[in-house]
Amino acid sequence: MKEQAREYFVKLAKAAEMTLPANKSILPADVFFPNPKRTAAALISNDRKTIRRVIEATKSGEIPEENIACIISTSPIPSVVREHAKTSGLPQEKIKVINPFDFRSGGGNMVDYDEFTKNILQTLKEVNATDVVINDHRISRVPQDAFGQFGGEIFNQHRGPLPETRGMCGRQAIAAGWHLANRTGNMTTEVVLHRINGTFRHEEKYRSDVVKVSAGDTVSTLQRRALSVGREQLVDFLKGVASEEVKEIPYKPKLLTQEQRDLVLSARAAAKQLYPRG
Repeated sequence: MKEQAREYFVKLAKAAEMTLPANKSILPADVFFPNPKRTAAALISNDRKTIRRVIEATKSGEIPEENIACIISTSPIPSVVREHAKTSGLPQEKIKVINPFDFRSGGGNMVDYDEFTKNILQTLKEVNATDVVINDHRISRVPQDAFGQFGGEIFNQHRGPLPETRGMCGRQAIAAGWHLANRTGNMTTEVVLHRINGTFRHEEKYRSDVVKVSAGDTVSTLQRRALSVGREQLVDFLKGVASEEVKEIPYKPKLLTQEQRDLVLSARAAAKQLYPRG
């Protein structure tokens, strides 16, 4: 594995016309590099329907089982879902549970997100994942450089328009999108899958799907619709990993007028008041 990583860095060094000492490693000891074959780990929150949808896609052949490194759930998985997985061809050992509430600091109620993250990284290393796609809003609470040790690609699913709801998560981002739609008359929001780096800085989009906002929608009904769109988006991404067709959308910055910026700030403030914890 280290030899493969060294060859990678030698290529970079040659490209930059640098000299790499023959007996000296330039790799930090705690950085691990995944295998050449693309296998994705899906980090999923407590949405059982999303886990079931990925399992169904494996059973139907939409996603080859060998291209799924594992599914990590951040809440206990019901036995009925595990039973469903048994008939899908997805080995039970590929379905993991890493619950943040199992990592409470000092015996209290506060989650130790350092330990939570270490366990996720250790699992990614054990299953040799090349990509990880995040579908859990709680990941925003982990340390900013948390995934710097992962040598593969990191994708995050965000349920809200970007950049308008950047830095928001969970129901907060949904609520901001709902407020924006109702205040501007543009009755849509987005579910975005985008690449991020190890410090969670937003980079290129992989895919953006429009979600219609109905006149009678509440934040809860809009959230359910966004989750449904997100499930298909996640399956599409995993299919892309299997076929080596994960292509990103060229970044086009949005230029907002002062009036639009004021509307965004107002929508963000209202959403944070409704859902201060995301």
